[in-house]
Amino acid sequence: MKKNALIGVIVGSPVLAAGITYMTSSPKGGIPKHFAQEMTWVKCRNPKCGAEYQISKKEYFEYVEKHHDPRIPQAPSLICQQCGHICGTIRNPAS
Repeated sequence: MKKNALIGVIVGSPVLAAGITYMTSSPKGGIPKHFAQEMTWVKCRNPKCGAEYQISKKEYFEYVEKHHDPRIPQAPSLICQQCGHICGTIRNPAS
């Protein structure tokens, strides 16, 4: 009887570990749908441009997902829609 229990533990442990790993590492649904209606401001850092415009939070997070570098612990800078230089300044309308 002990031999069967030991075999069950030896076989069951890796299966349980694989199941836990799969459940905790699978994606959780991506960007929330309501971000398509929420807007945020972008301000160009180029002193000759200084453009300010709004993009949806969905656009912003899609850009971040596409251009992020896992070695850098911050979001990538945006590229200005007007002049093509680095923007990166995101602000809320209230600030």
